[in-house]
Amino acid sequence: RLADAIDSWRIGSDRSRLRRAPLFVDERGVATLADGESATLAIAFKIRNGQVWLGTNAYFFSEGEAGRFTGAQYGEFRVDPASGEAVLVGLRDNALNPL
Repeated sequence: RLADAIDSWRIGSDRSRLRRAPLFVDERGVATLADGESATLAIAFKIRNGQVWLGTNAYFFSEGEAGRFTGAQYGEFRVDPASGEAVLVGLRDNALNPL
């Protein structure tokens, strides 16, 4: 969802060379694309194969654990405030519960 929002913003704003997107993080810890004034954080991104890439598109887990993660709706990222680099550290369900 966030990657799609960044992609639309990047293209719609003619900011195709920009490599950091402004985010607003709400009280639940959910990040959404922000306008410049409401931004509380910026996330670094790359364009790979024409799509926004936020750090990883994979989450590795032990063999036999796949069923545990089928309800994943959100990725939990740790973002370095200085560089904007993001690391996927967990998956969450639709109610933001850790899986």
